[in-house]
Amino acid sequence: MRRTQLYLNDELYRFLSTLSRQENKSISELVRSAIAEKYLIKDTINKVDIVDRLAGIWKNREDMKNPGKYIRALRKNTRKKRLRNG
Repeated sequence: MRRTQLYLNDELYRFLSTLSRQENKSISELVRSAIAEKYLIKDTINKVDIVDRLAGIWKNREDMKNPGKYIRALRKNTRKKRLRNG
């Protein structure tokens, strides 16, 4: 574990001080816990929810009515250039 220093305004310090007494934890423990919860814990991400939200995101795109045609058009635009450089 590494030691670090941070500055807290008076209101935040008083709040953490009170909370630390109530929970019988040090201010450092509370800060570490809050940082871990906010920035480190990634398995709380609901991947199913993300997929559900992304499903159908391109459904109203006119150029995607025929995906095969769309992909061929993308490749066609660079085919000559790729062949010359390859």
